[in-house]
Amino acid sequence: MLLRDCDVDSFSRLEAAEQQEDFECYKVVDENDYDLLISRYLSQGDCETATYWIDRSYAKKCETSSSMIDFANYVKDLTIVHQYKRVSQLILNRHLVKKHIVFAYYYVNALFHLRMYSVIVQLPIGNLMLTEGLPVRYPDSHCGLEDYLDSFSAELSESDLAALNKMMNSLKLFSALMVVYGRTYILLENRDFASRCLIAAFLQDRRSLAAEQLLRNYKLVPSTGKDPCYRLMKKIKQTEISGDPRQKTELARELYRDGKVAETLETTTMIMEEHGLYMDCIILHANCLCYFQDWKKLFLLAHELVFSFPDHHYSW
Repeated sequence: MLLRDCDVDSFSRLEAAEQQEDFECYKVVDENDYDLLISRYLSQGDCETATYWIDRSYAKKCETSSSMIDFANYVKDLTIVHQYKRVSQLILNRHLVKKHIVFAYYYVNALFHLRMYSVIVQLPIGNLMLTEGLPVRYPDSHCGLEDYLDSFSAELSESDLAALNKMMNSLKLFSALMVVYGRTYILLENRDFASRCLIAAFLQDRRSLAAEQLLRNYKLVPSTGKDPCYRLMKKIKQTEISGDPRQKTELARELYRDGKVAETLETTTMIMEEHGLYMDCIILHANCLCYFQDWKKLFLLAHELVFSFPDHHYSW
């Protein structure tokens, strides 16, 4: 009898523990957990689930009170999950493009991914620029329909402005905006305008690899030692780490220029083995395979590129 009672008690405790575990799994998500959930699914590469929680998080904030910085973080998160069409429409519908660099960046970045290059260069956001002499159109002095509609949007409060400025400085969004403009002008074959934008981007954020690579690859770096951009890039090159795949690729390029193709192939092969399909050295690696007429490896490389990066121009 005593043994039977003990078994019943043990079963009851076990059942209660399981019910508590089920409750923990299915309980309503606390507002503070949304950021954790978004981060979790972004880390998994599950953009669809992350987008669901991003939308839900912002909707929850709007039930009480939604600030301008909440909206800015909303479009930032939607940008991370590649919702470019939604981002552009959200910012445009609220007439925020000309209000602050934060909104200008996310709008221009969305347009770039939507391949609306001509719209980008016509945007009148020159009044937001932090430096002079940039090829960004300024607003017209006369009041058109667009300006009339923009006048209905609320002005930024001091607290909103302070929060947006903090976000802009923390994420280096002015530099990011200039990189997008630089890319746009490169596609439009305007090297002078591209150079001005990318130099501004690099001087604002010296850790911007995109700005540095575009300046180097398209030979837009000023050639005079008196130019601050030239001096800065030379200084950064002296501090590069030899084990970095980018530095290894630069070494491989030097070997290739010196006619040491076998050593170049050995270096690029090592880079691919250690760092996967490292795109910066793909073309160099393919050139070496062509030189030695290793058609089988070249075919396998091309097949892997098309499979792994179907949208990348290197694949085709």
